[in-house]
Amino acid sequence: MGLRAIRLKKRLTQAQLGLLAGLSQPVISSMEHGGNPTWDSVIRVAYALGEWPETVFGIPVEFRAKAKWLRQYHGKVPGQRGQNGKRR
Repeated sequence: MGLRAIRLKKRLTQAQLGLLAGLSQPVISSMEHGGNPTWDSVIRVAYALGEWPETVFGIPVEFRAKAKWLRQYHGKVPGQRGQNGKRR
């Protein structure tokens, strides 16, 4: 499932996703149309959607990069349930 499909499934506009990810709407549009995003942009968008980067962008992520991403966001793993049973 690609970025656009996930964004639409979550009922977000490009502008709304941009706000959540700290990016502009044109950057989100470029990413959806095959642009060459920075690693930081990939992480921001995936985190804003609550998904893994490889799920959103269909790219393999090496273990070190994934570990760095997890540490950067204080151990929050997309889709995992917290202590209260709610999804993070």
